[in-house]
Amino acid sequence: MKEREVTILAVNFNFKRNFPIGLNILDLDSRLEAINSCKFMEKFIMEGYKKVTMEREFIETRYDGEMDLPKDLISELPSKIMVATTVQYLSQLPEIKRKLSAYDKEVSLFRSMHGQYAGQILGCDNFKISFDADCFLYVGDGEFHPTALLVNEKPVFVYSPLSEKWKKLGRKEREEIELRKKVALMKFHSGDKVGILISVKEGQHLIQGKVAELKKKLEAEGKEVYLFLSNEIKDLENFNFIDCWVNTACPRISEDVRGMINLRDLK
Repeated sequence: MKEREVTILAVNFNFKRNFPIGLNILDLDSRLEAINSCKFMEKFIMEGYKKVTMEREFIETRYDGEMDLPKDLISELPSKIMVATTVQYLSQLPEIKRKLSAYDKEVSLFRSMHGQYAGQILGCDNFKISFDADCFLYVGDGEFHPTALLVNEKPVFVYSPLSEKWKKLGRKEREEIELRKKVALMKFHSGDKVGILISVKEGQHLIQGKVAELKKKLEAEGKEVYLFLSNEIKDLENFNFIDCWVNTACPRISEDVRGMINLRDLK
């Protein structure tokens, strides 16, 4: 197999010995394997994916420290609040609701598309929802989860129980995300070489459409298309010949990588 024939690149994908379907695999180096069939990609993900995944057990951990919402935060909150948090702080929700209600706040709990509990938010919950509230209150660490809520065009108040500090996210942060998306779309339309990212993580493979159809469409437009099949989306800077990335895995990945758009952005 010649290197120029390669159309699928698997980054950090170490299933060579366990492929359920016999294929010629070209070893480019210890971190890169290449496969020369787009049809194999679809067949592997649809038929062989479960044969090579390992068993995993997710153990929930809960924060058992004290939590006291600052009074200056409560005074800034509107009257109707939707509260969201990660699984670590779910046990704190009754006390949060009790304290906010004591200040005549009307409190509802966020409902995740994939989460198990009322009030729980996942990183992939960046979708618009129908709700009767004036703002969100996110209780947790970091900004990855609360920035997902900005798509609803309502203020997002963020309180960290560890630092005991809070901030407000809103229009400025939302516009920054939209600007990065517009720049990535410009790179996509002007670029000649496109890398399409496919994750084999459970729940992410082919979640946004048929990759083979997209590849065919882009090639008809004169673009060179490379398919990257991976368990972990990382180290993309090693492929500096790619002008723009199209992400078909978790849509939040594109927020951390410049020059990347989600497949749904092309529709």
